[in-house]
Amino acid sequence: MGSLICMAVHSTEKNERLKYTNECLQSLMETVDFSIHKLVISDNNSSIETKDAIGCFQYEFGKHFPHENLTVFFNKSNLGTSGAINKAIRLRESGQHIIKTDDDVKWHSKGWVEEMEDAIQRQPLIGVCNLKRNDFGESPFAENPDYRTKLFMLPHQKHQSWIVVEELKGSGMGTCQMINSALLDKIGYYKQIPPYGWDDHLLGVRCTIAGFKNIFLPYIRISHLDTGVTEFGIKTEFIEWKQKVAGEVSGEVAKLIDGYTNGTIPIYFEPNFDELI
Repeated sequence: MGSLICMAVHSTEKNERLKYTNECLQSLMETVDFSIHKLVISDNNSSIETKDAIGCFQYEFGKHFPHENLTVFFNKSNLGTSGAINKAIRLRESGQHIIKTDDDVKWHSKGWVEEMEDAIQRQPLIGVCNLKRNDFGESPFAENPDYRTKLFMLPHQKHQSWIVVEELKGSGMGTCQMINSALLDKIGYYKQIPPYGWDDHLLGVRCTIAGFKNIFLPYIRISHLDTGVTEFGIKTEFIEWKQKVAGEVSGEVAKLIDGYTNGTIPIYFEPNFDELI
């Protein structure tokens, strides 16, 4: 069956992220076997130039892989990360894992999708399998206990590779994460407090409450292309906006987490898809 890779894109003339989107799509083409796996691009009303670039990608994709393994949504407005990703998740088949990825990631080796699938197959209680950026602070040796991870080895049979993963106390950042189909059956779709942020954190909270583990698969190298700062070390306008709006809704997020924790708010969530156009 393969996995369903879901990517939200929001590249505008103002945020100037098209260069990252192009590099990310090229990296996917070079490292993923799309004769097995499927890709959904959900574009949040990006610039005309971005839409043209996605059209060129569709053409190149079709020269190498089956056309039906690529779906593109050109959304009429910015649905937010979770809205765009939820449209993509809706296409998943029964028992199919999904990968949520941002549009500014570069992968450095082939076979990473299969390695994430293998981790979940060996330990079905892994709900969210995250790839780990080199700017993350989580570590088994972190001084802050909230960032201290726990190493454990996945079950191993003769002739299999040995795999050691990091179990998180909290949630992973959704740069690139595989969601176990069994977890999706229990919690549904991504939840987000508009307009931006916290969707990956809320997913991790719901994962834990559902009885699953959040882990890093740390040995697969990825690069986060948009560092959020200029070459002179100044924050970009786009990253300042993201941090501002995420801070403004942090109180609502805390209330939501309290509701999940005490059981007054169900962890299962399904959006109104009639609004996601």
